[in-house]
Amino acid sequence: MSGIDGFFDELRKRGVVRAALLYVAAAFALLEFADIAFRRLGLPDSAVNWVLWIGITGFPIAMFAAWAIEIRAERDSDRTKSWVSPATVATALALVGLGAGMGFWWGGSRDSGESAARTSAAVVTPLPEREPAVAVLRFTDLDETNDHGYFAAGMSEEISTALSRFPGIRVIAPSATEHFEEPGTDVGLRASELGVTFLLRGSVRRGAQSVRVAAQLLDTATGAQVWGENYDAVLETGALIETQDRIAGKVAAAVGDSLGVIMRAGRAAARRRGTDNFEAYDCVLLGHAYLEIHATEIHARARDCLEEAVRLDPDYADAWAHLAYAYREEFHHHFNEQPGSLDRSLAAGRRAIELDAANPMAHFAMAQTYISRGEFDAGIAAMQHAVELNPNDTVALASLATYHVRMGHLEEGLEMARELEELNPLHPGWLHTTIALYYYQTGEYRKALDSVAQVRIQDDVQTLVIQAAAQAQLGQPEASATIDTLRAVDPSFAQTPMSELRHYFLSEETVAKVAHGLRLAGLEIQ
Repeated sequence: MSGIDGFFDELRKRGVVRAALLYVAAAFALLEFADIAFRRLGLPDSAVNWVLWIGITGFPIAMFAAWAIEIRAERDSDRTKSWVSPATVATALALVGLGAGMGFWWGGSRDSGESAARTSAAVVTPLPEREPAVAVLRFTDLDETNDHGYFAAGMSEEISTALSRFPGIRVIAPSATEHFEEPGTDVGLRASELGVTFLLRGSVRRGAQSVRVAAQLLDTATGAQVWGENYDAVLETGALIETQDRIAGKVAAAVGDSLGVIMRAGRAAARRRGTDNFEAYDCVLLGHAYLEIHATEIHARARDCLEEAVRLDPDYADAWAHLAYAYREEFHHHFNEQPGSLDRSLAAGRRAIELDAANPMAHFAMAQTYISRGEFDAGIAAMQHAVELNPNDTVALASLATYHVRMGHLEEGLEMARELEELNPLHPGWLHTTIALYYYQTGEYRKALDSVAQVRIQDDVQTLVIQAAAQAQLGQPEASATIDTLRAVDPSFAQTPMSELRHYFLSEETVAKVAHGLRLAGLEIQ
């Protein structure tokens, strides 16, 4: 017993209990701070876990240090006879109180932007129990006398991207909501049927020196306006980015993000990706327009403008990312093709990631470039990273599913495609081309044609290829007419069909299966 008594006496003399109490109190305060502050700074939840594990790992180290080092100069004095001094207790309580206070104050506080959004009576609209979905409609350009339609479209895409940074909200981008406003469509009813909780719509009026952005958030169940506001900004990127973030923040507040509006994180991300040069920013909006409307004329304008953008601001990550995609499109769609398309795309994408490693568009463009270069594993990995950075990007999700199906990972690709259909009823229409390719490769040719019929894009090369091959496999005479349309849409199929098939369908096994169907349809393939 004397040995045990001696051990506890040493613990007392060396201040180990005091050190343990102070360590636990300080760790609690730090963890409480990290749990709130890290999320407001845009850091992932894993960062908080790291703080927790560091604290746990550091405890035995701190206790060993307290044992090994004599904290008091006079170990046998009256001050060392008590296990814990009043000063130690007071310090520990102060640390615990500080941590609890931070959690209570920060957890319940809101910045001025939130408070302003919540002053509207409409903001108290009851929210659905499931995770809310916000569909961002393409903003309307109110000035029809100029050529700035891309500006309104780009602004809506940028607001969609800003909104996707908030946790607890599913965001459906403007590129997936076009058919909402087709003539004769009840937008609210259609959205509600598809499980969309809110619609964000707006308009942009651009003048010579300024721009006015009007935005409205509508509850699809009732048709009531939840929130609405007008914003005036000068044609300067800082003001426009601030406007986008304010709109995204207030929408997030109205939808009811459980953590409140994390505007600090949103603004930090905007600054990291942004530019002070309005002309460069304007070119990025044009790049957004090309993403929505793949046409050779828009491609030429966007590419040339983006080349000027990176000259004006060589550190603008978004401009480099969109430029990388534009260069890759020269190769993929033969739009305005120039020598070294993929090499230029690779260099631009690497520059974008060097400037902003968390830029989803940069990783999206790099994935497309890797795939076109035949570096399939690198392409899939880059697209997976783009999805991780922006889980709301249905185009990236659909692209990933497409890669898997074309590479012969059929079940994995189909599962992803089905999950995307369920996650986002407004998924890209060309996702059905991927599903059609799955059915074609499994020999279910009628299902392949049923999927082709759901593709909204007219005269899409890949869709026509699958359609002609499936029709031929079923012995349908329409296959010949589909081949004629294919030749008209892409003359390269009449000249170098195998090269084009490899261009689109990637793996040799997939290419061989499709080529067999096209031969049956009447296309001459060496």
